Amino acid sequence: DPESIKIVKVYPSLTDDASRISLYSKVDIDENLQFADGNIGSVETKAAVLLKSDSVRIMGREGIKIMTGVVSGESNSAGAPVRSVPRINLIAGNTDVTRDGSRQRLEP
Repeated sequence: DPESIKIVKVYPSLTDDASRISLYSKVDIDENLQFADGNIGSVETKAAVLLKSDSVRIMGREGIKIMTGVVSGESNSAGAPVRSVPRINLIAGNTDVTRDGSRQRLEP
């Protein structure tokens, strides 16, 4: 019955939502979400995808590839060239500094 439908307003919240998949066309995602810089620094005003949940699983029956870089001649979402071999950082605990405040050397 359409008259019994109750409209509930929701306000997305990165901290309160149980899970989230976000697609952005232009965002400073690392700064906005306070992500550690790691070795590769922050993404500024570029397209980005965010997956967040209590647990995230990526499964491939015949393999998984995590790749950086571009297809020959490809540019980023702003039309700018991409570094030839961008790095991959796996950062546990969202920190790249030691307890004494010095920057931790992350593996390349």
